[in-house]
Amino acid sequence: RFSGLKYKNKDNRRFIMAENKKIQIKFINTRIYIIILASLLSFCGLLNIMFFSSVIFATNFYENISVKLKYLLSAFSAKFNFSVADIVVFILITLLCFSCIRLVIYFIKSKKAGNIYLFTYRLKKTLLNSCCFLATAFMIFTLTFMPVYNRLGFMGYNNIHSASIDDGYLNRLAESANTLSEGVTDPDKAGINENTFIVTMNKLALHYPCLGDFYTAPKKSMFFAGYVPFTNEACYKSKTLSPSEIIDIMEGYACSSGFVSASDRQYIAVSACLKSDNTYLKYCGVLALINTINKNYPDKNITALLNRNVIKDIESLSSVSKSSYLPELNSIL
Repeated sequence: RFSGLKYKNKDNRRFIMAENKKIQIKFINTRIYIIILASLLSFCGLLNIMFFSSVIFATNFYENISVKLKYLLSAFSAKFNFSVADIVVFILITLLCFSCIRLVIYFIKSKKAGNIYLFTYRLKKTLLNSCCFLATAFMIFTLTFMPVYNRLGFMGYNNIHSASIDDGYLNRLAESANTLSEGVTDPDKAGINENTFIVTMNKLALHYPCLGDFYTAPKKSMFFAGYVPFTNEACYKSKTLSPSEIIDIMEGYACSSGFVSASDRQYIAVSACLKSDNTYLKYCGVLALINTINKNYPDKNITALLNRNVIKDIESLSSVSKSSYLPELNSIL
């Protein structure tokens, strides 16, 4: 018994010595982690300060660098029929579970060996790797998305003024809504395919070239609705596309074009739907426009001019339109 215990203690000491040697060799690499983290965070911090200090710098950086990176993200995402963002989430969850299980196993082994420092070292390395990953993700987000928060806005590019809301405007809008509601049927919804949204945005881009043309088909997602900056995708959750989700998808395309303010992206989404050749998308645009008027101009009683189907569809439109900019109907409808 004593002999067996003696050999067991020797094995534990050898294990501890071997692991300590590995730690002593690997511990030097901690400096590399610190250098990488400091470099990434300093680079991102400096860029963000410059973005928010100068509209000209943010605009030029977006047009010359961020747009090219978005083209690469769009080209990569377009190769898959599923949401790349969902796959990234699944991978992150898998890695998180694997790391937790590995830490628990290493904690048990280290406790049996009588040296808890082995576990703390493994924990420290896991945290450092996680920090480096998050810093890299933040750098990608900074390069592709942060300039848009202080760049020249869509209204500044196109000098758009809000349409005047008079009785004639309300009558034309209500008449269009009532007419479209009668023509919207299930085949119209079924007729929306992957290219419908891209064609719609490209049609709007003919009038506003600053929107670009790097759009990918919207993807059904388990986790996201709207725009996902890391993959440059417009996502939706439900199987049947409601008017609210249609507007969210179009707003996602506006964000992918670099216009993220509420007024900009909602004006783009509504204008794109109104110019669409698809009856259902055009109907969704009219609903969103009426919703905008109801939210921002409560004194305008347009509801009295609408039929029951339109009123019901507007009530189901969950998105609150904050944009006070209204497109001129004569040039769209």
